[in-house]
Amino acid sequence: MYAINAPMDLNINPVEEAKQPFSPGWAMFIAIWIVCLLAGAALTLQMKQPVLGAIVAGLPTLAGILISPIFSLCCICLVLPLSGSINFEGVFTADRAIGALATAGILIHCKFFRGSVRISGSPLLPLFLIAGWSTLSALWSVNPQYAFFSALSLVQLSFWVWALWNAIAYRGNYIWPLRCYAAGMLVVVMRLYLSGGLSRIKDEGNAARLTLESTSRDNVNPNDFAAFLVPAFFIAVYLFLRDPAKFLRIIWVICAMVFPIMIVLTGARSALAGLLCALLVTALTFHHFIRARGALIGIVIAGICMVGGIFYVLSSDLSRSDAVQRILDPRLRGKGMNNRLMLMERGLTHIFSRPLLGTGCHNYVLTYQEKWAIHNDPMLIAAELGIFGGFLYFWFFWKLGKTVFGTRAPPEKWFARSLVIFLFVTGLAHPIFAAKSFWFFSVCGAAVAFRARQSEENAAMDLAYQYASMPPPDLQLSQHRWGHSYA
Repeated sequence: MYAINAPMDLNINPVEEAKQPFSPGWAMFIAIWIVCLLAGAALTLQMKQPVLGAIVAGLPTLAGILISPIFSLCCICLVLPLSGSINFEGVFTADRAIGALATAGILIHCKFFRGSVRISGSPLLPLFLIAGWSTLSALWSVNPQYAFFSALSLVQLSFWVWALWNAIAYRGNYIWPLRCYAAGMLVVVMRLYLSGGLSRIKDEGNAARLTLESTSRDNVNPNDFAAFLVPAFFIAVYLFLRDPAKFLRIIWVICAMVFPIMIVLTGARSALAGLLCALLVTALTFHHFIRARGALIGIVIAGICMVGGIFYVLSSDLSRSDAVQRILDPRLRGKGMNNRLMLMERGLTHIFSRPLLGTGCHNYVLTYQEKWAIHNDPMLIAAELGIFGGFLYFWFFWKLGKTVFGTRAPPEKWFARSLVIFLFVTGLAHPIFAAKSFWFFSVCGAAVAFRARQSEENAAMDLAYQYASMPPPDLQLSQHRWGHSYA
């Protein structure tokens, strides 16, 4: 509840409230850290000394992670767009290593320097319960070992987003991590362009398997890559609205055009459906932005950039690629929809065969000897974790929506709401719940909305104190008329 029933100030900016000067000490540390990263890369790539390179690059990174939760989040956001592309012999991946170190660093810092590690106001409880229930489900699964280790990934993700919530929701300046993510994704796209990946997409017409060819040794599912690209578009638009460094907004406008181009080139129809649903809700609630002129102008400019990027793809030779034709060709669209409906129909039968316990985490395909899992997150969770698991999934989205829609600030509400709608709609056509993108962006959006809600409540309390310190209007009137006060 807000402190008073008064019109809220829609110009409240939680980014400005958390803004802190960049100290010379941190500038020196960042410079040393970048030099160590370059030295580690040179030792690994040029001198073929990966262990020594990891030590040279890892020690200053570990020091920064232990010092600052925001630095930890920046490290996560830098390696997250790269997924598993930075790896050692296909086993040791940078995103997992940085994620584990950053999680430990944030929780240790919050516990011993801030005095507590909290989940108040967060939607994290259902995620914790899902992680615990999936671990328990290994007891009755067909392949207990595989189910147990699959469940451990969800346990790790639950600790990861717990740290993420504590780093953003209460004090941290989250604008730097968002900058790092958008910049990292832009580097991935530019690397693909400079390596000739886009030209090979045009010539060979196989964007579904060439999308991340230059950033990962393995084939990457285009739907999974799009699940990182669409939130990057939302982040770029949000940065264009809120970034305190106005000269950087030029970069975010470029991202708002480049990212939709890559989304279309992946041919990921489920991600496009989620993006379109989020934009449709934006159009239907456009009246919210009319009250905040800056947000209105930003959304319009971002929309023009997105339309321009998509028009470029559709009017160029790239439109003849196999991936884009998956979107444009009605026959291919119908075939994809029929395949998904067939998987859902079979999955519904399997759910009723084991309604209470399910098959165990990631054991659906093994149990029923299916070639593909159900391309629907709620149904797949219900099939693997039973009806209780499906209930936890919808409970999470209910708590997520409650957190997200609590704020009235247009930029934060648009950003968080768009993420929630995108993740939910995309999950209805492609299972992404177990992916890092689902956990990271859902909790990140909720934490940003929570911060905005806190700023609004603090402003309402300040306004209430101002009203409380003023004399009642009727007493002021009586003093003006008769020359004395009844107080």
